[in-house]
Amino acid sequence: MIGSLLPGAVVIMLLGVTKAFSKFIRKAIPPFIGGIIILIVGLTLVPTAVAGVFSTSGDFTVNAVGGCVTFIVLLACMIAQYRMRNSRILHMFSVIIALATGTLVSWLMGGADFSAVGQASWFSLPHVFHFSAPQFNLQACLLMTVVYLFVLLDTTGTWFTVQAITGEPMEDERIDRGTVDEGLGCLVGALFGGTPMTGYSSHAGLIAITKVASRRVVIAGGAILVCLGFCPKLMAVITSLPTPVINGVFAMVCMTLISNGVKMVKDTVMGDRATMILGVSVMSGVSTMILPDSVIQMAPQFIQYFLSSGIAVGGTVAIVLQLLLPKTRGSEVVRLQGADAADDSATDGRVGSVWLKAGSMSGDADAEVAGASNCVGAVEVAGAVQTNAQR
Repeated sequence: MIGSLLPGAVVIMLLGVTKAFSKFIRKAIPPFIGGIIILIVGLTLVPTAVAGVFSTSGDFTVNAVGGCVTFIVLLACMIAQYRMRNSRILHMFSVIIALATGTLVSWLMGGADFSAVGQASWFSLPHVFHFSAPQFNLQACLLMTVVYLFVLLDTTGTWFTVQAITGEPMEDERIDRGTVDEGLGCLVGALFGGTPMTGYSSHAGLIAITKVASRRVVIAGGAILVCLGFCPKLMAVITSLPTPVINGVFAMVCMTLISNGVKMVKDTVMGDRATMILGVSVMSGVSTMILPDSVIQMAPQFIQYFLSSGIAVGGTVAIVLQLLLPKTRGSEVVRLQGADAADDSATDGRVGSVWLKAGSMSGDADAEVAGASNCVGAVEVAGAVQTNAQR
């Protein structure tokens, strides 16, 4: 396994160094496709969160109560955040409050076990090639390289989610750096006997909940994790948190991802082409959740890996359709957003916006008209837009 992880990690790094992946992203994954991927991420992770609460080993009642209490407390904190937008303390500590409350309830009901904390040592050093020297098998290396590409596609969806939540532009340079860093993290992890790393979509959801997106905070969190790696006792505290409690937070994260995916998709005028891409890709991704295991096991091993990830399936379908379906002449539209956007803080109090894009005329004639205070509903007019350049 370790021998198959090392070459794939190097390939991912090369995609970033040569800037090949960012060029592919710009062509194949516009914001609309990114929104679809985010939506699929949220939908496909819901069963994991729910099963983690109700299907975890242990007493069913204790698991259900602990997970539901965590979810309800976090939901209450988010409602309070909506009512008190300037409460930075509530934004930053809502997840910790929910985890602490759920863990306390589970512990009082006998569903939390911290005995591992007392047994763990205070200090330990990691070992290079912990499971002895790696062995390289060509078939395994090729298979894992393809799996790496699927994982990178999943991570790309997370990047789009962070972009949508924070409003920070995702330039090619950031994509290339992220690709190199992901490959480097996988390489270092494999050298020390660990599994590959990836950018978890749940973390993007935590950014939306806590409103904390500073890279300094993320770097500090990474430094803390490194310290935990040298201190098994502290690490045991984290791993002793009840699984249903963790998944109670995870369920809220899934809800946040779905909401942000829908938000990105709705900003695109839904013509026949966009509707087909959205419907087919979401259906393909969600179908993997109900596909019987017996059917998956009949496929070759490579296909089994692919079908095991609804994100990889749905994202791949969305990208392929984006590249193959032709954009017809005059497909650009006029979009009128109505007063339903008035409650969105990003509108800064403006109600309604009109976006005009003349796809058939020379030059980049993009115009945004805002301030239609009495607009209600949404109007989409298909066809080429004739405009006066001076106007």
